[in-house]
Amino acid sequence: MPENIRVGLIRCDTHGAYYAALMDKHDPLRLRFPVPIHQPIPYAWLRGGIHLYFYTQYRDPTAITVETVDGFEIVKLWDAHRDAAEALRYVLLGRPKLCDSFEEVSDGVDLVFIADANGEGHDHLELAAPGL
Repeated sequence: MPENIRVGLIRCDTHGAYYAALMDKHDPLRLRFPVPIHQPIPYAWLRGGIHLYFYTQYRDPTAITVETVDGFEIVKLWDAHRDAAEALRYVLLGRPKLCDSFEEVSDGVDLVFIADANGEGHDHLELAAPGL
């Protein structure tokens, strides 16, 4: 059996959390409530909105209703808002390593995913440069 593709994720924003949950094992209830409700947040997904894309059965909030993608494992996370990376690590069952800088994310991975929920992409070259 081939090994999973090791993914480093730069930016744990709404798109990062969405695709990470498609690609890797996660706890659906942690995705629903990734941080305490009164904690200040840098990204909207931290209020549990991503959960609604994956789990639409009211009678069972743990029954996934979309197809996931096999063969990937999120192994590293980085975000300028470390609390967002910590929350996504929590959702992903504590497995990914938290990186102190985006330069670390490309070390020892097969793929670097640069998420960008704002759709601007103005910093993608800078963020991708260490892995090029």
